[in-house]
Amino acid sequence: MSKLAKGILIFFKCKFDFKKVKKEKLLIFDTLSLELVSKFKKFEILDVRYKVFNFWLLLENFLNLKFTYKDYILAFISKVNPKVVLTFNDNYLFFYELKNYFPEVKFIVVQNGNRHKSQLDDFKKHKNKKMFVDYLFTFGKNSEISYKKYIKCNNF
Repeated sequence: MSKLAKGILIFFKCKFDFKKVKKEKLLIFDTLSLELVSKFKKFEILDVRYKVFNFWLLLENFLNLKFTYKDYILAFISKVNPKVVLTFNDNYLFFYELKNYFPEVKFIVVQNGNRHKSQLDDFKKHKNKKMFVDYLFTFGKNSEISYKKYIKCNNF
């Protein structure tokens, strides 16, 4: 199946959010482990699982001739204008590139599962890209060593 066909299929299966994207100090990147952050009072959520798209942001991107999912993510973060972006999706590789676009924002990653060598091989494929985050919380020293081979970060 071509990329275009996959994109059209995703477009027709997804839901649209018609609310205006709000400016918030905290942006949760991905709905994974959302219950862990539910005690925070104010935050915005960026769904990166192709399930929910903000209709108005998509429309704005299309009018500006920006059609990629990367464009959507960057526009969403720009609209929210957060001080902190937090994710529990430690194997979403594009997250580690976001600091290049938003150097003033703090990016925090919390590891959500054990990573096998094959999963970390995906990081090798991207080692020519500048990948870093402000803070990376890992399960232990072995995980820290594995991630630090590919990602510049403060590890805890």
